[in-house]
Amino acid sequence: MAFALHDKKDFKQAIHWYKEAIKIDSTFHKDTVYVPASSALDSLYNSMDQPIEAILILNRAREQYPSI
Repeated sequence: MAFALHDKKDFKQAIHWYKEAIKIDSTFHKDTVYVPASSALDSLYNSMDQPIEAILILNRAREQYPSI
């Protein structure tokens, strides 16, 4: 859903759903969508000129899955 909203430029909703996907994967300690959602959210934050948010997202992903 987040990817579709991102494509439609509904960035507020896309951010919400990327964060939900990340939260779900964090809860179950799976990497089914954690890294792709983090990467997409990072890209969105960068395109919105919010580099601090982007850095925080990528640092969390790196901490969670250092081997990826």
